[in-house]
Amino acid sequence: MPFQKRNKVRLGKKHTKETKRKMRESHADFKGEKHPMWGKHHSEESKKKMSSANKGKRFSSATEFKKGMKDEKCPAWRGGVSEKNHLIRTSLDFLQWREKVFKRDNYICQLCGQRGGRLHTHHIKNFSQYPKLRFNINNGITLCKKCHKVIHNKYGYKTMAGALC
Repeated sequence: MPFQKRNKVRLGKKHTKETKRKMRESHADFKGEKHPMWGKHHSEESKKKMSSANKGKRFSSATEFKKGMKDEKCPAWRGGVSEKNHLIRTSLDFLQWREKVFKRDNYICQLCGQRGGRLHTHHIKNFSQYPKLRFNINNGITLCKKCHKVIHNKYGYKTMAGALC
């Protein structure tokens, strides 16, 4: 079960007195002092032993999935689209476009009017479907993080020209 789900399951629940007692007793050995292994380092010999013991073992599914996404054999492979997308979105052109949209909108969310804070630039016409409009200042709008999430939850990630105009 993913970590977030485990936390949500426990949300609002309290430990029983018995559980609290057991936790206290398990920590009683080191009360007022550090655990004897804190600050210690493994020797080179023990590192080699641990390394050889882990040879051939599988990593967590999340790590495997991320590694597999770079391989054409993976069923979720989309031809390296995410790598191209990352290059474009971290390019100087994209960062300049983003800054121009923020300045034009005076760093104010165009839906709720919030000034500053966590601002996002949003493409009015879809980034992937309209590559010629990616860096057009008129295809961008400044939204706060909350409004940006609301827009995508309501309209999805496809073209939403009518939604914001």
